[in-house]
Amino acid sequence: MRKAVFVINSLQNGGAERVVATQASCLSRAGVDVTVICFRKWVQYQLEPSVHTIFLTEEKKSSLLFYIRNLIPLVRRLNRELDRLTGEGETVLMTSNLLFPDAVVRLSRYRGRVISVLHAHQDILPGFRSLPYRLLIRWLYGGRQLICVGDGIEEEIRHVYGLRQKTVRTIWNPIDLNTLREKMEEPLDFSGPFLLFCGRLTRVKRPERAIAAFFTGGLYRKYSLVFLGEGELAGELKALAEKYGIASRVHLMGWEPNVYKWMKRASLLVLSSESEGFSMVLAEALSCGCPVVSVRSRGPEQIMTGRLERYLCGPSPKELAAAMKEALESYPGGLEQYAKRCAAEAVMERYLTAYRKWNKGGS
Repeated sequence: MRKAVFVINSLQNGGAERVVATQASCLSRAGVDVTVICFRKWVQYQLEPSVHTIFLTEEKKSSLLFYIRNLIPLVRRLNRELDRLTGEGETVLMTSNLLFPDAVVRLSRYRGRVISVLHAHQDILPGFRSLPYRLLIRWLYGGRQLICVGDGIEEEIRHVYGLRQKTVRTIWNPIDLNTLREKMEEPLDFSGPFLLFCGRLTRVKRPERAIAAFFTGGLYRKYSLVFLGEGELAGELKALAEKYGIASRVHLMGWEPNVYKWMKRASLLVLSSESEGFSMVLAEALSCGCPVVSVRSRGPEQIMTGRLERYLCGPSPKELAAAMKEALESYPGGLEQYAKRCAAEAVMERYLTAYRKWNKGGS
């Protein structure tokens, strides 16, 4: 029996969590015995019924106290679970995802057999160039097997942090195109034309830029602006919409398990992040045939090439509003081609190939 294991904080809303859910389900459908090990018991993403989930604690919420109190106990529990899971059969893939799981794996006896997947740029954190942080990154990832979800992340790891090991490569995130095509046809209960923001309502995603551009460009006269996602900025966004006098045109819909039906019907998807490692929502929107506009933040530049480059813009409300208006007036066709490299089956074959190469055939 071929086995795969994914280690992550939880399966709550978030880009890395959605990637793991897609990867796990894709491999499970291909006949691999898949287990997702979560440190916290919080699940919002749906997995294939055949995927096993293991929760190493009963806690849902994360906090600094949780990380400090559980670091060593989680190392012990992870060692036990991986001993059990890898005891029989062929292990074809093991990954850890996000900083804290990477630290737990680094302290475990499986540090040399688990690929760390880097989903974001380190410079979203304060002090990312400081000596202590550089030493932390070198300790975490030096000599390790690393997959970066974007070219910019690999460049940062190699040139900012000086990690030059051969076991580093970039692989784009996967999209389950069959599921996407099925879900985007589900009915949508929303009337009138709308623009779409899809992502966590957090500082790094800069959702306030979308509202400011929506107002600056006068787009509220014809369109609504819909936000799909949760986060600590929800209250601020409501207040900002009220300040501009457009509260009735701005809709914060919260968590949405099926973003594809919104993407298919949106007039435009807007990405206004400060930093993106890859930007799944752009690739997914294009796969749904939805035009996209994005502030330049490194990840989008990998996807929006050729005819789509003109819809990349600066971060000011005026620049973003101008790009949005141009996209609404005229946009190229054949958008699905831009996300072809994200087909889940091909992406996971690249993961399996890297794991085989780096681990001499697995275990």
